[in-house]
Amino acid sequence: MLRELHIVLLCLLTCLSCRSKETAPAIMDEATFVHLYCDVIGTSDRLPRAQRSAFVDSILATYGVTTDVFKNTIDHYNQDPQRWHHVFEAITKELENRLRQTDGATGKNAKRSPKTEKPVTIPETSKPALEK
Repeated sequence: MLRELHIVLLCLLTCLSCRSKETAPAIMDEATFVHLYCDVIGTSDRLPRAQRSAFVDSILATYGVTTDVFKNTIDHYNQDPQRWHHVFEAITKELENRLRQTDGATGKNAKRSPKTEKPVTIPETSKPALEK
């Protein structure tokens, strides 16, 4: 009887140890998410709606990320508003850095047209004169 109990317990422990553990869904690291998110929002709004999905898929492929992992990452950040706040601060910094790099490449007088996001150079004559 004792021997049978040991066998049953051994089988039970073996089954419990082999039981698959539920793992958390895969998510992207924050730095990769920030860069990918900036790539998506920086261009996709200028594309026709029919082309946006394919464009986003191509960006995800460039980063080696699946749609599920991207969505899991967004869900992960949605669970904690403070976390989103931190990520959006990083996204804002990255977009500002990209804007500075673009402005540096096009000249320091370059401004952005709000509708087209294309650099527009302001002629020297249209700048207000400084009062003395």
